[in-house]
Amino acid sequence: RRGGALLRAWLKDERRSQEWLAEQIANSQTNISAWILGPRPPPLDVALAIEKVTGIEVHAWGEVESGTTLEQAKVAS
Repeated sequence: RRGGALLRAWLKDERRSQEWLAEQIANSQTNISAWILGPRPPPLDVALAIEKVTGIEVHAWGEVESGTTLEQAKVAS
């Protein structure tokens, strides 16, 4: 998944840990790891929080769990 690859690269480039990011977005390191490695994207509110911290655009994650594309959801929010 593109969002996960971008997030992994951002963390490496910025020399930040998954734990650090989890603290910034009020989430768990376990979830950060799952979104980097797994097939499911983060929920929209979390994808927006990740974007604010990292600059990784919401649409990089593909679809939110509800099936709406993140780009559509971002426009609606």
